[in-house]
Amino acid sequence: MNRCKLILLVMCFPCLTLLGQTRNGALHLFHDEMKTNYPSVVYDFLERYLYTVSNSTDGFMLKQQMADDKVFVTSGSLSNIKRVSPNTPFSLLRHEDAAYDVSWTDESGNILLGLQFPIKYELLLGQPKVDIEKTMPKLLEMYSSSFEARNLASSYEALSDGYFSSSPVVKFYVESLTTATYYQKGTGETMIPVFSSKQKWYSSANLFQGLIADIADYRLYVEQNLYGFNQQTYTVPLARWLNYCKENNLTVYYAIEDEREDGLKALLIAQNRDLGFNHLLSIVIPDNFTEKKNAVLKAKLNAFIPTDNVKDLYQQYVNKPKKQL
Repeated sequence: MNRCKLILLVMCFPCLTLLGQTRNGALHLFHDEMKTNYPSVVYDFLERYLYTVSNSTDGFMLKQQMADDKVFVTSGSLSNIKRVSPNTPFSLLRHEDAAYDVSWTDESGNILLGLQFPIKYELLLGQPKVDIEKTMPKLLEMYSSSFEARNLASSYEALSDGYFSSSPVVKFYVESLTTATYYQKGTGETMIPVFSSKQKWYSSANLFQGLIADIADYRLYVEQNLYGFNQQTYTVPLARWLNYCKENNLTVYYAIEDEREDGLKALLIAQNRDLGFNHLLSIVIPDNFTEKKNAVLKAKLNAFIPTDNVKDLYQQYVNKPKKQL
């Protein structure tokens, strides 16, 4: 397994808390400012998981649970949890999209405790998918409805129609589902994001990739599929969805499926590599969306798809007969 470039070495900071202090059912192993670092969810997971481990009274059940979770001690000992504090040197290593390795060392550099655990969002969040997916409306409400457009691409590739695409572009299984954003030349050598009725395909990609600043009145109407063939519906400002994707480091892949008299039908996959899940949206975009800045964009959402399963779900989606609405 190749190791990802992410290696975080954490320095010691002064701390007034006691070793192994607990709060709200979790150990206090990291300074609050450290827990905002990328990937922030790992720190909360470790404090919660190791609290459970340190309070277990049944060694056999603990061993079985850790085996089921695929949480392995790679070095040191669980008995050293009590020696770990926010001042203890800590390192984190990521193995691509498969697993995290973490370790704490003493003053001499000896490893007190080393762990490896998979990048699985149910494990890291401490909840099953059936519960996590229901939180999506409240999750989106946490993000601002004001929006600042992302930076323009730093390099470009000329297209055959006279426009330009960001370069390089990352693809998701198929050629058309990509991270591309689109531009036209302004005065001099400046590049301007495409957003006009003359190029709706490129404009819609730029809109959902967060490249358009004036989006305050756009709304996203969501029909979200839930476990057990249930569904929940809600409407949120498009800005909140885009801010959610941006602040959680989601990679957005976008493609146009169909252009109809009433507008565009698009497919969007938002991938969270830190937690190992994906959101899949089928979106209907009104024909006049570039002029009507308060347009309602309708989306069918399958949320929190494990990365291991997203390819199969995507194939089921594209192979399903499409209805002309």
